[in-house]
Amino acid sequence: MTSPKDAAMHAAVIADLIKPMLAGQGAGVVGAVLLELVSIWVAGHNPSAREEIYKQWSDTMLTLVPIQEAEIFKRRPKPPGWV
Repeated sequence: MTSPKDAAMHAAVIADLIKPMLAGQGAGVVGAVLLELVSIWVAGHNPSAREEIYKQWSDTMLTLVPIQEAEIFKRRPKPPGWV
């Protein structure tokens, strides 16, 4: 079984491969791609576990948002009105 640390490192490598494909795409396209991938991942879990799996994923994703936001705005200024 893969450790959480190894899984995270492997995921970062895969994400880095995917990022160039998403660069320059509109938010709607990127969102649709992510919806497709997450729905495939959720569908692979037992229906009785899906709600908890999704909650854990969502909670983890929300902890990563400030980290990613800081990374994005190292390279460019925040848009007007950004809170």
